[in-house]
Amino acid sequence: MQAVHGTRLKALHHLRLADHMVTQTYPLVQDPKILLVVLENLFLSLTYGMAALLEHERYHKQIPPFQETFDSKFNMIKLRLAEKYRITPSILQFILDVKAKVQAHRKSPVEFSRQGSLVICSEKYEVETITQDILKGYLGKSKIFLQHIEAIVGKHHE
Repeated sequence: MQAVHGTRLKALHHLRLADHMVTQTYPLVQDPKILLVVLENLFLSLTYGMAALLEHERYHKQIPPFQETFDSKFNMIKLRLAEKYRITPSILQFILDVKAKVQAHRKSPVEFSRQGSLVICSEKYEVETITQDILKGYLGKSKIFLQHIEAIVGKHHE
């Protein structure tokens, strides 16, 4: 029971960090590298949110054991819990999009700033752009997802 509560708090902590950085820190500093930190915190927040739901389900013996990897957690939610808890396909796709941007950054040989945005190039020079507006949209979707998780998990752990 404690594990669910701790994981839920980690998800909320990373969401608050991302929110503060995109709304307060970035406008003051105007350094596009901060946008990467925001993206990483959003990804961590979503990952911990998924983990909280899965730990909740595991505690109540509703799901079988699974590996502690992002893909395993995501597939367990997609295949077993999305319908049960009305997690929409658009939210699931959003989580995959955030993961894809984080992976693009990690694998990127070239990154540069341009007009207040961060441009990430792949080895094939495919371009991903991260802007403050994109991250604000991601932040809104992340809040919706975590509020949904909170409604499921939080009522059992208050």
